[in-house]
Amino acid sequence: MKITLRHYASGHEIKCKKGFSWTTLFFSFFVPLLRGDLKWFFVMLITNVIVGFFTFGFGLIITWIIFAVIYNGRYISDLGKKGYLEVKDYVPPPPSPYDDRLPPGEYRIRPEGKRFL
Repeated sequence: MKITLRHYASGHEIKCKKGFSWTTLFFSFFVPLLRGDLKWFFVMLITNVIVGFFTFGFGLIITWIIFAVIYNGRYISDLGKKGYLEVKDYVPPPPSPYDDRLPPGEYRIRPEGKRFL
């Protein structure tokens, strides 16, 4: 199941999948690296190095499965802490009285019919 998260202040949207992460299962710590989630990149990398060292690489499949189960939920939780809300819960911030910008797609029209911002 996919959800769309939108940042409250900037309006930036991110689409995320809930539940099991197949990409994390197959690509391990490269997934948080590509998403820009450095905290979980280092957690996964260090855990894989330590477990791989002590089990001669045979225990890595266990860590891959564990991270595949928990990573998407943790990623969505971290985005929530950064100000992202699920789209159905999104309420745009109130406009500032000092902001004279128009909503996207609306223009002021000069009397001679030419548009300007």
